[in-house]
Amino acid sequence: MKIARCMLRQRAISSGSTGTKTKSLAAVTPFTGAMGSTGSSSSSVFCTGLAPNLSLSTTMASRNLSSRSFSSKSTLLEILAREEQEEVDTGNTDMPSDLSDLRKTIEESWKIVEDGPSTNLFKIDSPSGNKIQVSFHCQDSLEVEEEPDHDEEDDEEDEEASSPVRFTVTVTKAGNSLNFACFSEYGEVKIEGVSTTASSTAEYVHENQGTLPKIEYQGPDFTELAEDLQDAMGGYLDEEFGVNSDVAAFIAMSADFQEETNYVDFLKQAQSIVS
Repeated sequence: MKIARCMLRQRAISSGSTGTKTKSLAAVTPFTGAMGSTGSSSSSVFCTGLAPNLSLSTTMASRNLSSRSFSSKSTLLEILAREEQEEVDTGNTDMPSDLSDLRKTIEESWKIVEDGPSTNLFKIDSPSGNKIQVSFHCQDSLEVEEEPDHDEEDDEEDEEASSPVRFTVTVTKAGNSLNFACFSEYGEVKIEGVSTTASSTAEYVHENQGTLPKIEYQGPDFTELAEDLQDAMGGYLDEEFGVNSDVAAFIAMSADFQEETNYVDFLKQAQSIVS
């Protein structure tokens, strides 16, 4: 609205200081009396006076935004670097000696292949030519609900205990697999479910953390199976293929350690992207 009136004011001035057109315009323009003289100097100030203020305001806003952006970036980088250093200082990136010793024991019977947060174990000497594979992801843990009668004296012991970690076991023969959905709890192997594959491969099962496609039968409810059948399944894994307490303990301890190392990698990568 101010721009439109300004244009009218300029048009009036360009017509000359006298004349019918100028007087008529002055009469209908409410700014004439307020601004005083209809001279070009006064009109020029009125018409362009807003521009410097607008430019200054825009410049200041741009500077403030740039300052905030720089501040938030430097703050984030500082905190990321601090967190990384804390992990290093506390020794969380160093493999615990008990895990290192257990790993050596496991490697006598299993080939361990680590790929970032995921780990695969392949049985070295498999009976009957069966291919045995175990896989887990360091973040695939189970949340344990605290029992109502929890004793505070056990807090220290609970803090040291690792959260149960899910893992998948496949026993493959002639292209077909018997699949076990398990978890490690207090160094013991617990079976959640069991299934077989007819159309999918063992590789697919491990890549999807034990999940089968919908075209496959997902297996029976393991808890509803006869107790002796449940026990026999666990004994089969333990005695025939060595998926035992050592493997369960290794999975739990390794998952904890891998969580720490992958967290540090995350901090480093975040810093490289932000900087």
